[in-house]
Amino acid sequence: FKAYYEKVPIKDNPEVGYLVDHTAFIYLIDKKGILRIIFRPANDDPKRIAQDIIQVIKIFGVE
Repeated sequence: FKAYYEKVPIKDNPEVGYLVDHTAFIYLIDKKGILRIIFRPANDDPKRIAQDIIQVIKIFGVE
């Protein structure tokens, strides 16, 4: 699913630990296990995401 992560030292205080940068996607997978949409929450409008989910449910159904 192209999920990535990277440990990043805390710049001002590396002895405290680290941060984890990572991809932030929401995957919409239908009941047959087929990937239908990948959302990027940082870029996609929540209302648009909701509309897309409703359309996928109408087309492919839900169990």
